[in-house]
Amino acid sequence: MDPAAAKKLLNKKLAEHGLKARGWTGHLDSALRRFGVCYYAKKRISLSRHLVALNSDEETLDTILHEIAHALAGPEAGHGLQWRTVASRLGADPKGVYDAEEVASVAGSFFLVHGETGEVFNSYHRRPQGKGLAQGWIGGRRDETLGKLKIVTARELAHLQGEDEGDDDPTVIHAFDAANVRELRNEIKEALTAVCVRHGLLVEAEAGRFTSGKFECSFAIRVPHEHVVEGDRADFALHAHLFGLTAEDFGKTFKSSQGESFVLAGLKPRNRKYPIIGKDAAGQRYKFPSEVLKGLR
Repeated sequence: MDPAAAKKLLNKKLAEHGLKARGWTGHLDSALRRFGVCYYAKKRISLSRHLVALNSDEETLDTILHEIAHALAGPEAGHGLQWRTVASRLGADPKGVYDAEEVASVAGSFFLVHGETGEVFNSYHRRPQGKGLAQGWIGGRRDETLGKLKIVTARELAHLQGEDEGDDDPTVIHAFDAANVRELRNEIKEALTAVCVRHGLLVEAEAGRFTSGKFECSFAIRVPHEHVVEGDRADFALHAHLFGLTAEDFGKTFKSSQGESFVLAGLKPRNRKYPIIGKDAAGQRYKFPSEVLKGLR
C-alpha cells in the first residue's frame, strides 16, 4: 500500500473510532521489524512506512485496526481478552503479532538503491562494502542504473524517497531532555505493565537520571500489597508460639527503645539478636530485639 495513503487511512480510522477527538494522531516511521505501534502517553499510532509499502491494503488496514484496539483497550490490556474483544469488534484479526508468512517484511537494515529515485534493488542485514558501485549496474537496466547505485540505511532511504516528514517519526530521539525522558519512561512502564498484569504483579518506576546521550532508569516489580500482607500473616502465625504470641498479635503496635511506634509485621526466629520485624507509618520495615514485645498492645 502507498505509505501516504496508509497515513491518511490511519487518521481517518482514528476519527471514526473517536480517538482523534481525544487527541490521538497517526504517523509513519522507519521501523523495519514491527508493522505498527501504539504510544499511549503520546497518544500516537505509528506505522512502518517500509512494511506498509511491502504489504497489501488489507494487511495495512488490519494493522491499523490492531493498534486502534490497543488505544481503546488501554495499556493494561496487553493482548489479553479485553484487547481481543475490542479487536474483534473493530474487525481486526485478534492475534498478538503479525504472521511473517502472511505479512511481507523488510529483509535487512541496509539497502542497495538507485541514488536518484530511491528504488530498492536488494537489502542486507550487515552493511556491505559497496566496492565497485561507481562502475556497477543492475542487470537489464544498465543505462538507467550505471554509476547511480548506493548503499543506504532505512532512515536515509526514507529521506531519499521523500518520506521523512520532518519530526513525523515519533520513534527517533537524537538527544535526551526532560520532556522525552519523561515520555520514554512512561512508555517503558506501560510496556512492563502489560507484562506484569498477566502475572498479577505491579510495576513502579524508580528514580532515574540522564545526560544528552544517556538515560538510566530502574523499575521495581512488586507483588500486590494484599498478597504480601497475607503471606506475612501466615508466616507470623507459624512462628508466633516461639515468642509467646498468637496469630491475633499480628498488626498490633509496640514502641522502640526510642519511644517510636511500630506495627508488628513479622518474625524471624533465625535472627537471634533481632527477630522482630516492625513497620513504621511509611511502610518501611525494621528489625528489633524481642524485648520490644513487652509493650505490645
